[in-house]
Amino acid sequence: MGRSLGKGSRRFPGKDGGARKAHYVDLLTRATHMKSTKVEVQGPYSSISHLLGWFKNELAEAVYKIDQILARSKIDYYAEITGHYMTIFVSRNSEAQVRRLLADLSGPYIAKRTAKIAGFWREIDKPQVKSPDFNNYVFARYGESASERGDHLHYSALLFRHVDRSSYGIMEWLGSDVPHDRILKKIIEKILKDREFRDSLLTEDPDLPVLWKRR
Repeated sequence: MGRSLGKGSRRFPGKDGGARKAHYVDLLTRATHMKSTKVEVQGPYSSISHLLGWFKNELAEAVYKIDQILARSKIDYYAEITGHYMTIFVSRNSEAQVRRLLADLSGPYIAKRTAKIAGFWREIDKPQVKSPDFNNYVFARYGESASERGDHLHYSALLFRHVDRSSYGIMEWLGSDVPHDRILKKIIEKILKDREFRDSLLTEDPDLPVLWKRR
C-alpha cells in the first residue's frame, strides 16, 4: 500500500489509524457532486445508511455510482463514510426517492419490521467516548430471521432510547447489509457525539416503546 496503517494496522483492525481515516476521505473524492457541508442540504434532512460493499475494491466504485445517480436526479446531498458504510444526508422531501435509487443499485434496501414476529434482542455496550450525552442513551440490537418473514430476508436494527424513555431512535438493515459489531460501535459513537445525526434517526414509531418494554 506504500504508507503506514498507523493504529489501524492488520494487528489491530478494530482501531482506526490516520491512514485508514484518510482512506475514507479519499473515497469521498469520487463524490464530485456532493455538497461540502450538511448545512448546504436544504433542511430538515434525513440520514440514510448504505452498505458500499465488503471488499476494498468495491468501495470507490460504489461511491462513484451513488454520486452519479443522485446528480442525474438533481438531488443535493452530503455524505460521510464509516467503515464500509456511507451515511447520506438528504432533504426529507427527497428521502423516499433516494431510497428507491439505492434499491435500484443494490436490491431492496430497508423494510419496516414485520408485526408480531418474535425476533431476537441483544443489549449493546457503548464504546467509551467523551460526550455529554454518554449516560443519557442505551442501545440494543434487534433482529428477525428470514424464515419468519414474508419477504424471506433477514432484518436487523440498531435501537436506542433516552434513559427517561422520552425519545426513541432506530437504524434498519435488510438482507445481507447487516453490519458487524465493530461498525455498529462506530455508528453508536457517532450517535452519541453528533446531535444532528442522532436527531435524524429519532422516530415516533409506536412499536419502539413496546420493544423496549421491560428493558
